[in-house]
Amino acid sequence: MSGRTVRAVVTGCAVALLVHGLAVSAILMVFDRLPAEIVTHWGMDGPTLSPKVDAFRFLFFSVGITALLAVVFTLVFRRLHEGPRLTASLVAGVGSLVPLAAASSTVTQVGDTTPRTDPGWWIALGLVGALAVGALTSLAVPKSPPRPVATFLPSVDRSAPRTWTTRLDLGGAWLLVLALPVVVVATMLIVDPQAWPIAVTVGAVMGLGMLGGCLWRVLADRAGVSATSLFGWPRLSWRLDEIESADVVTDVSPMQLGGYGVRVSPNGLRFAFRRGAGVRLLLSDGTTVIFTTDDAASAARTINALVSDERRSPHPVGR
Repeated sequence: MSGRTVRAVVTGCAVALLVHGLAVSAILMVFDRLPAEIVTHWGMDGPTLSPKVDAFRFLFFSVGITALLAVVFTLVFRRLHEGPRLTASLVAGVGSLVPLAAASSTVTQVGDTTPRTDPGWWIALGLVGALAVGALTSLAVPKSPPRPVATFLPSVDRSAPRTWTTRLDLGGAWLLVLALPVVVVATMLIVDPQAWPIAVTVGAVMGLGMLGGCLWRVLADRAGVSATSLFGWPRLSWRLDEIESADVVTDVSPMQLGGYGVRVSPNGLRFAFRRGAGVRLLLSDGTTVIFTTDDAASAARTINALVSDERRSPHPVGR
């Protein structure tokens, strides 16, 4: 594991632990004013009461989960160019969700004489806070250094266009994907109509996340190759001086690439939205990027022509 990865993981864990410490401090400030028993869980059978000291035990358990997340995210993203930065932001953000939610749900029970029947907006507050923590942590971690400069000169079709773009989606199946949040919200409302704030929050997050992950636009031009989600973020890009060449892979199924959608593999990123042909980018660090598209041959011709132009240019882009 590189020094950059170690520093990123330490940063993510430190931020998450800081949030845990702030959560403990917030609960300690109101501890004497809390009821002897507080609600620590809202389920189908109603609220679960526990001694108020259990709020701290829950946070200690969350610290262990954060450590486990650090190991998992490090292993999953270790081969990605921006893996350390992504790992730090995810460890910090996801690791902060429980302490933020637990602290807000506990502090708001000050002065309660009867158990609360629903958690209110504390889940939404915890989620928004965790997203903010993850985003800020990402900004605090330096960007990865450039990949090695590619030197291979691919054979090209000089008549190939110098711009190519396509949209990656699941076709009509994306409507089925969006049906999942609707089912989840409906089920939660049937179980407990008073928990509608949680249902709406969960449904909105699931819906936006799935929609953003199912619709991408890929563009190849003189600036390189980029893949942009529906909402403009995340945006992934590869400069021409990082690309050795592009070729066509035939008869690829999403299951061979790890499943439908965007997938991370030990060898690079996979954008698997259909069965059939795909275009594969060979990057200068040995990793690859694969996009499944019905226009793979045209994409490879355009990208190789752009790469060749960049190699022959007296003023290459990005160097």
